Amino acid sequence: MSLDDKIAQMTQAEAHSYTPEQVAKLHLGSVLNGGDSVPPTGNKVTDWADQYDSYQKAIMEEIQIPLIYGQDAVHGVNNVDGATVFPHNIALGCMDDPQLMAEMGKVVSEEILAAGTTWAFSPCVAVSRDDRWGRVYESFSEHPDRVYNMTKPYVQALQEKSVYGPTPVACAKHFVGDGGAMWGTGRAGYLIDRGDLKCDEATLRRLHLPGYIAALEAGVGTIMASYSSWNGLQMHEHKYLLTDVLKNELKFDGFVISDYNAVYDLPGDVEKQVADSVNAGVDMMMVPDSAERFMSALKKNVESGAVSQERIDDAVERILRIKTRFGLFDYPYSNRTAIERFGCKEHRDVARRMVQKSVVLLRNQDKILPLPKNVNVLVAGEGGNDIGLQCGGWTIDWQGKKGHITEGTTIYEGIKEVVEANGGSAHFWKSGLFPIKKFDVVVLVLAEDPYAEGKGDTKTMALRSSDVKVIETIRSKLPKTPIVAITISGRPVIISEYYNNWNGLVAAFVPGTEAGHGIADVLFGDVPFTGSLSRSWPQTVEQEPINYDDPNYHPLYPFGFHA
Repeated sequence: MSLDDKIAQMTQAEAHSYTPEQVAKLHLGSVLNGGDSVPPTGNKVTDWADQYDSYQKAIMEEIQIPLIYGQDAVHGVNNVDGATVFPHNIALGCMDDPQLMAEMGKVVSEEILAAGTTWAFSPCVAVSRDDRWGRVYESFSEHPDRVYNMTKPYVQALQEKSVYGPTPVACAKHFVGDGGAMWGTGRAGYLIDRGDLKCDEATLRRLHLPGYIAALEAGVGTIMASYSSWNGLQMHEHKYLLTDVLKNELKFDGFVISDYNAVYDLPGDVEKQVADSVNAGVDMMMVPDSAERFMSALKKNVESGAVSQERIDDAVERILRIKTRFGLFDYPYSNRTAIERFGCKEHRDVARRMVQKSVVLLRNQDKILPLPKNVNVLVAGEGGNDIGLQCGGWTIDWQGKKGHITEGTTIYEGIKEVVEANGGSAHFWKSGLFPIKKFDVVVLVLAEDPYAEGKGDTKTMALRSSDVKVIETIRSKLPKTPIVAITISGRPVIISEYYNNWNGLVAAFVPGTEAGHGIADVLFGDVPFTGSLSRSWPQTVEQEPINYDDPNYHPLYPFGFHA
C-alpha cells in the first residue's frame, strides 16, 4: 500500500458529505451515518441496506478493501424507522441483568446487519457521576460494578459470529472518564459536556476503567476516544492513556476511533492537531466533512517526520486486522435475509422484558400497585401518549423529537389494551378541556423533552412547566383520586415538592418503543417490579454531584433503592 492508501484507511467520512464515487476515488477506509444522517431515499431498513451496498460496491471495484461502516446504535439501531428501540442505558443499569443484556446484543446484531451498517458505536461505558450531564442516560450507572456487569455480555453477544454475513463490530466509548467531568469545565459552550475530570490515577482506574476492562475481556473490536480531558489534557492527545495504558498495558489489539471532529478541538493548527492525535494513539479519524483536509495534514506530518511511518503502519494494521477478523473481506455486502426480522415481534418481546425489569418502584403507599385490571383510569401528561418522549435522544434524530416518530406502543395504549379487555376504561388527557368523569386512579406521566449531548446539560433537573400544570390540574380537579406517577426521564428529576402527594411512584427513565406493554405488565401485576436504582436520586439539584460513595450522602432515594 502507498502512503496515500494507508492514510485513506485511517479516514472516516460522513455519508451525507461524500458520495460513493467520492469515497472510492479517495480510497477511504470508513464511512458513517451520524446521529441526524439517514439515506437520501428514505429511512426504511431497505434504504439503509441499499445505501450501504452502494458505498461498498464503489470501494470494492476501486481497491478491493471493504469499508467498515459505522452507525450510532446507542439503544438499538435507533436511527432507522421501525427498529426495535430498547431502554437507554440508565434504565438497563436498573435491571442489572447480564443475560438480558446478551439477548439485547443479539437483537442489535441482527438489526444492524439488516441495515448494512456493520459497526455499532456502542456500548457507552461511561460511569456518570453528575446527573446534570446531558449524556447521563447513556451511562449504565454511577457504580462501576453495574457498568462492568452490563458491558461484557452485550459486547460478547453483539460480536458473536452471525449467520447473516460479517460479524458486527462493537465500539466501547468514550475512553476514558467522560462521565466524571466536572461542572463548569465543559468546552464548546457546554456546561459540563466535553469537560475535565480532575482526579488522581487511582480514582480514574477504580471508577472509570472497569467498563473498558469488561469490553476488552469480551473482545471488543474498537474503542472511541472521548471529547473530555483528564486533569487538563484532552483525551485525543493523551498518549499515556490511549497507548501506554489501553494498547500496551491492557493489550487492546483493535483500533481507536476519534469522536466526531474531535481532532479539531485540540490546540494548535490542523497539522499539529492531527500529529498530536495520531501520535497519542488515535488510529482512525472521524472527520465527517473534511477527509481531504485530514489526509493532507497527516501526509505532511509523515513527510516532515512529525508522525513516523511506523505509527502509520501500526494504525493501518489495526484497522485491517479488525476488517479481517470480523469478516468484512468475506462478506462486503448486506444480507437481505436479515431484513425479514428487522423490528419483528421476537425482537420487541426482548425489549418489552427489558422494560419490565428496568422500571423501578419507588413508592407504593397503601399497596396501590398492582392496579386491578378492570380499573377506570385517566392517563395524564403528554408523555403518556408519545413515542418520541418515551424513546428520548438518539432516536431517529440525534437529539430525538416528540411525536409518533417510529413504530411502538405508548404507555396509554398499553394501559388501555389491558383495562378494556377486562371491563375497565382508559382516557388520555394532557391539556385543554378536562374530562368530566370519575376515575378510580390517575396514572400521571411526567416526561422530559428529548435531548442528547450538549443540549441536554441542565442547571435545574426540573420537571417541565407543562407537566407541573398537569400536576396542579389533577390536584385541583381530582383531589381525592389516587395517583400513580411515572417519570420518563434521562436522569433523576427533582420531585421533592410533589412526590408526597402521590400514592405510587415509578421511575421508568427512557424505556423505548416497547414501554406501553412493558409498563402495563408491571402496573397490573402480570410481572413483579424487580428494578433497583442505577443512580442516586437527589432531593435538590444543589446536591449534585451525588453518588453512592459520598461521605455526606442524603439522597431522596439511594443508589440501589426499590420499594
